[in-house]
Amino acid sequence: MTRTTTLAWAGALAVGYALMAGILAISTIPDMRPIPRLGLALALAVVVFVHGALVWRLWRSSTPVGLPTVLFIALAFVLILSVTLPAFTDVYSYVGYGRLVAVYDANPATVAPDTFPGDPYFSAIPPEYRDAISVYGPLWNLLGGGVAGVAELLGIGLSGTVWLFRGLIVLSFGACVVLLWHLLGRWLPQRQAAGTILFAWSPLVVIEAAAIHNDFVMTALVVGGVLLASRGHPLLAVALLTMAVLIKFFAGVILLFLVVALISQRAPGRDRWMALGANALVVLLVSVPLYLWLGDPLRSVLSPLSSDAGSNYNSLAEVTSAAITRLGVVGAHDVDLFVRWAAQLMAVAIVVGLAVVVWRRRSLPVGVSAGVVALMVVVLLSGRFWPWYVVVVLALASLAAPAVRAGAVILGYSALSIYALYPLAAGPAALGLLRSLVMVIPVLFVVVWRIRRARSGFTDALVVPESGSSPSPAPPPRMS
Repeated sequence: MTRTTTLAWAGALAVGYALMAGILAISTIPDMRPIPRLGLALALAVVVFVHGALVWRLWRSSTPVGLPTVLFIALAFVLILSVTLPAFTDVYSYVGYGRLVAVYDANPATVAPDTFPGDPYFSAIPPEYRDAISVYGPLWNLLGGGVAGVAELLGIGLSGTVWLFRGLIVLSFGACVVLLWHLLGRWLPQRQAAGTILFAWSPLVVIEAAAIHNDFVMTALVVGGVLLASRGHPLLAVALLTMAVLIKFFAGVILLFLVVALISQRAPGRDRWMALGANALVVLLVSVPLYLWLGDPLRSVLSPLSSDAGSNYNSLAEVTSAAITRLGVVGAHDVDLFVRWAAQLMAVAIVVGLAVVVWRRRSLPVGVSAGVVALMVVVLLSGRFWPWYVVVVLALASLAAPAVRAGAVILGYSALSIYALYPLAAGPAALGLLRSLVMVIPVLFVVVWRIRRARSGFTDALVVPESGSSPSPAPPPRMS
């Protein structure tokens, strides 16, 4: 595939994103809102089709497109949408928690914004966040405090603070692209451009970068950690992945699989115990100081399991609990709790099984593939699901085996159905079942289809087939 052809496809994508931006601009007119719902769905379909066809062609052939071109075009896409895409409510919670740190010297993990009702910024925070403590890790609380502190010194107001957070997210997005490019240069050099474009030009990734989500900071740390591991720096890799967990906790899934993959490569006995101890020490040294300053470790562990963790929403759990409730057997609250616990136990069982596979395979590529599968399981079986949860999955998708990669890509496309069926500025839609089916069924179909094509079932389907491209060092890197 030539450079000119690739740029022509990029131009088609730009047209799709511009169309989406125009529809979002129209949606600010109340009388026109019924129209943008259909228009947004069509625009999403256009960018999904163009991006999917482009990645398919690139994966089957090489292209001379370099990193500067890929990065510039990706940032241009984000800029196109940033002009009209409304900032999601999450960023206003970032502002509130950041001001708690920078202005009031308070810990967002224990203090809610409504503790300081006189703050002029807090009126912009959605009501559900004003009396809620931070659900993010202490490192994000620290970064948010830094951004809010700079904004306070500059005196740029609420909108300026939001744009500072946007800048942080866009920089993190760019870092993801650069790190992924270099990682693929070691992992799959013949698919370097295709794998990077799979993430950098993805409709879901571009939309979420423009919508300002801190998942990109977490993802940059995750990709950086995997890159360090592939270069034989396991302890530094664990440190970066621990920092990712201190942004958003479900990055711990990748940390788990990376540690299992690296330790399994050590000789049985003393070497493995020393490696385990070294990894544990790194995790403690990175996390404990931040938790003592801006965290609440007990709440972080227990809150996902608590009865007040919120109802199931936008997820398979939502559909399941709604179906059981309609039978009239038990109350809705009890059903939500039961379904959430059942889903969590199922996710834990699958994650443990995948960890056993990685331990037996003793391979970093298998560890990454299994980690991607585990991430998809965790986000799909969680009580709440939003498209931006898939950003980190797509960042690692090009590194995974074909069956896993196909499932991750399809999940990235199908998750966008939430925006078509649940408009950005609307309340809860009565289409939970349809949303869930659209998200999950294509993923399951593609994964099963690709696994059936594998020679020996699921375990072999986790192996990256390209010969000579394994990033696992030989001999395995030492842990100290």
